[in-house]
Amino acid sequence: MPRSGPNSTVGFPIAMVRRSCHLPTPRLSARFEWHLVLNGVEARICHPETANAILKPKRPPGWTIHRFSKFTAIGAVMLPPIAAQAGPIRIDFSGQVDDLTNFGSPGAFAIGAEISVGDAVSGTILFDPSAPATATTATQADYDAALIRFDISIGALSFSSLGGQFRVLDDYQPGAAAPLRDALLIDGIGVTGPLVGGVAPDLLQFSIGDDATGLLASTGMVGLAALNTLWAANTIVGDWNYVAFSNGDAARFSITSASFSAVPLPAALPLLVVGFGALALAGRRKAA
Repeated sequence: MPRSGPNSTVGFPIAMVRRSCHLPTPRLSARFEWHLVLNGVEARICHPETANAILKPKRPPGWTIHRFSKFTAIGAVMLPPIAAQAGPIRIDFSGQVDDLTNFGSPGAFAIGAEISVGDAVSGTILFDPSAPATATTATQADYDAALIRFDISIGALSFSSLGGQFRVLDDYQPGAAAPLRDALLIDGIGVTGPLVGGVAPDLLQFSIGDDATGLLASTGMVGLAALNTLWAANTIVGDWNYVAFSNGDAARFSITSASFSAVPLPAALPLLVVGFGALALAGRRKAA
């Protein structure tokens, strides 16, 4: 059972968990060990008796093992807040299917009844706002390494992508007679998910923005402020939001709610894990 619960001081979930310690030496088979859990990542820290039994034959003369207890763990948890470094941005959205079509033969959706108009849509996108631009023009910029993950569900069907195109559009004209558009356009490629009517998923697309100028000042990478500006003015519906399949079929959807949040990365997380290990197993020189 966890010995210390989530601790807001460090800014992410932390707990000590007692696990059975099954070691090859019969004499130690009934011992236990402590595991440190940080934000869902578990690191092994041996119980002091087990650590002494394992390390005693190997440690240099004159060195001993510090005892480790739950009080030491709790004391270490109550450290000053750990600095966080800039991390990914998360987009959460929901909506519904508005239209079923085929890009080659508009209106001819052939893959069956597993997806229907009105089905609920929900999704999550994770991207790296520090990714550099890989191609730019006066009205658009591509950030090919920005997309980390794109997950979307339509009803009971779930689809995922681990990369693709991330494009920022500023005063972009999508067609000869079309109005200028400021928008964010994300394409998830290499899609995994179930076959629908025997047909594989092919592309995930998400976009927010408006046929207006002035929403974005440039084609630079978008942050939270720009995302909220695009969403507040959003008029983009199914033409740029859809799940497409390898036969050209597409389920187009509108977005009815969206939120944007930063995902901080603890800058000292690896050092903290090592530090807790050191509390359990560090040696000290005996006084002469």
